[in-house]
Amino acid sequence: MSHTLPRKAFDAAVSLDFGLNDEERMVLDSIRRFARELRAQMRLSEAQGLDAGLIATGTELGLTELDALGERLLVRALEELAWGDAAATLALLGPVGVVDVDEHLLLEGDRLRGVLPYVPGIGECLQVLKGECLYTLTEGFEATPADVGALQAAGAHCVTVDAVPTSVETLGAEGAAALSAQWRLSIAAMLVGVARAAYEHAREYCLERVSFGKKIAHHQGVAFLLADMVTAVETARLSVDFAAASGSTDARRQGYLQAVESALFVTDYGVQLLGAAGYVSDHPVEKWMREARALSLLLGGVDGALS
Repeated sequence: MSHTLPRKAFDAAVSLDFGLNDEERMVLDSIRRFARELRAQMRLSEAQGLDAGLIATGTELGLTELDALGERLLVRALEELAWGDAAATLALLGPVGVVDVDEHLLLEGDRLRGVLPYVPGIGECLQVLKGECLYTLTEGFEATPADVGALQAAGAHCVTVDAVPTSVETLGAEGAAALSAQWRLSIAAMLVGVARAAYEHAREYCLERVSFGKKIAHHQGVAFLLADMVTAVETARLSVDFAAASGSTDARRQGYLQAVESALFVTDYGVQLLGAAGYVSDHPVEKWMREARALSLLLGGVDGALS
């Protein structure tokens, strides 16, 4: 029996367009230039918080309005910004939200009570997706600084909640799954940026460092590993692009899972390829490894995406 798709079905299957128009490319070029500024100051941002000048530039670029550009351009923009500095990106864009898959918060009557152990970045409003409901809180929560060793520029907090939500929106099972997957797609795009940064740095290091009379990158084992790393980055990017173009909840979830797997793999080996040097702050790969782990745990992590 032939398994060839009918021509009409094939056309429908490949009709997604990942290309950007001229206006979108101009926006992305501006974001790339800003990402290079974030990269240049990432260690300072990690130690002292985000510089006021960077915040002003991000505001002028309209980063808080990126959602209005559509998901295709949004994921590209988030990848570029996270390539520059994932923690700064979270600080500039504001909190994504909280998916309470671990039941940290309990609903007692009309009040939410409990402790969220790790929330990067706290604004005036806290959105919590719990079960099939989206709770919005504008008061009744207190954030205290937490030291988690990653994403410091965004600010890590332990949040105590004891509040009557300002609003409650019942989404239903499908609506809650769609919102959760949409939030995760943003994290996935940032993970692609972090993975790409780690791969590029490791590749350049291996092309410069000499061992046993030749560049490290020219040793077969290292060359194969670098090939696996770039394959992982591109696979994650295509999965995220597909998810953004299709708008499917399942595609968003799969894009997120692929991005997590790829980022953890690439950043781990990005450190290992540098040997002992990979674990010191002279090279940023250790920062990207920490950030990949922290990003992959947000919104309930992989377990939350699979539940």
